[in-house]
Amino acid sequence: MKNAPSDLGIMGMGVMGRSLALNLACKGVKVSVVSTRPKEVADFSVDPRVLGLPLTYAKQTKDFVASLKRPRKIWLMVVAGDVTDKVLADLLPRLSKGDVVLDGGNSHFQDTARREALASKRGIDFLGCGVSGGEEGALNGPSLMAGGKRQAWKLFEPLLRSAAAKDMDGQPCTAWLGLGPAGHYVKMVHNGIEYALMQALAEVWQVMDQGFGLKPDQAAAVFESWKDSDLDSYLLDITARVLRHRDVGGGFLIEKVMDRAAQKGTGSWAAREALTLGVPVPSLVSAVEMRSLSGYYEERQRSNSQHVVLKGLSRLVAQRLLFPQLRAWMELSQIAAFSQGMHLLHAASEEHGLRLRLKEVLRVWSGGCIIRSRLLQRLNGLYTENSAPANPLFVPAFFKLTFMQVKDVEQAAASLASSGLPLPTLRASLDYVLSLASPRLPTSLVQAQRDCFGAHTFERLDKKGALHALW
Repeated sequence: MKNAPSDLGIMGMGVMGRSLALNLACKGVKVSVVSTRPKEVADFSVDPRVLGLPLTYAKQTKDFVASLKRPRKIWLMVVAGDVTDKVLADLLPRLSKGDVVLDGGNSHFQDTARREALASKRGIDFLGCGVSGGEEGALNGPSLMAGGKRQAWKLFEPLLRSAAAKDMDGQPCTAWLGLGPAGHYVKMVHNGIEYALMQALAEVWQVMDQGFGLKPDQAAAVFESWKDSDLDSYLLDITARVLRHRDVGGGFLIEKVMDRAAQKGTGSWAAREALTLGVPVPSLVSAVEMRSLSGYYEERQRSNSQHVVLKGLSRLVAQRLLFPQLRAWMELSQIAAFSQGMHLLHAASEEHGLRLRLKEVLRVWSGGCIIRSRLLQRLNGLYTENSAPANPLFVPAFFKLTFMQVKDVEQAAASLASSGLPLPTLRASLDYVLSLASPRLPTSLVQAQRDCFGAHTFERLDKKGALHALW
């Protein structure tokens, strides 16, 4: 233990905790570290990268707390859920009034609200902060989405600004985004959008692979050619990188990767929350469902689904002129995913009293995070600090520009309709935009059906009030 008190304490020396400690220590911030697994601290202390850095290694929580300047600032990077609760049960009694604890894990926003109330009883401030960017982002500059009391944010702000990535104007990609669990709510929606974008890109690759018969490096070249548009993004970059990656045994690694995708639950949290608030997010929901469906690997093999896909190959090989339409479909899907996510945030801000700063959300997402994209610049222009649309696609001028792509997208959808290729997120995105453009939806029949079997009433176009018919 060093005698000089530390500016910050980081609890949790997993990949993200280590990377954040290195990030800040390299910038001159004095950091104390501790872990529920002492071996993690011991291993970190002998990492060649820490040589000469202002780091203090604690073996126990009491030593860790004692090493920090007051008011103490502690950043938790431990496993979300029960582990976080156990760490807080041990930590909070050792702290003093005015200290601040920031949870940087993928915690559910309702857990964050509960923990903030628990800490507040002891006079300790609690911040929930979404961290996006993975190991590379944590080390070189992540996107940091903070929520809680503004005075607590002010204490942590210099540290978060120092750690964060930079936006196009050179400003740190971090901000106070709202009250209570706002930070973790924004991160939850961020992850839902991430699911939708990843699934849409995967479906586009499936068309290139199984439909057009392109080799992985050929598909990568197509993705790379799309960087001259709003599709320019981190996810587009890594998609091309993954497709080009060679296996140690020869060939492309992607051809050996099992099509069973894991998930940690944040995407399904966003989908469930949207259903609870009555916000349509079909692109996000379809992406979550496809991850779940992919888990039934053995059942899919027994169903011989590959036979269905192979039917359409002969008709699709000659359809390479579909590339412009396929690009338009990906652009439409990207807009749909972000629009659905922003709609959910707008609704949650009112429902949960979060007072979300939606323009700042888009700015914070513009650097360091997984969903950073050139499109965010255009979306940001639709918002002001004091005025925000409920949904970007509710802005007439933006919707008009988006809808101009629908003809090309419909051509692609029609060409692929008989291919046997499942494209749920791409199709959900198209249907979402078409539904918003429809002057009359078939739900008029649904409302009449509800009244017929349950006397639930309906509204008329030419009269006001709830009515019931004698069907």
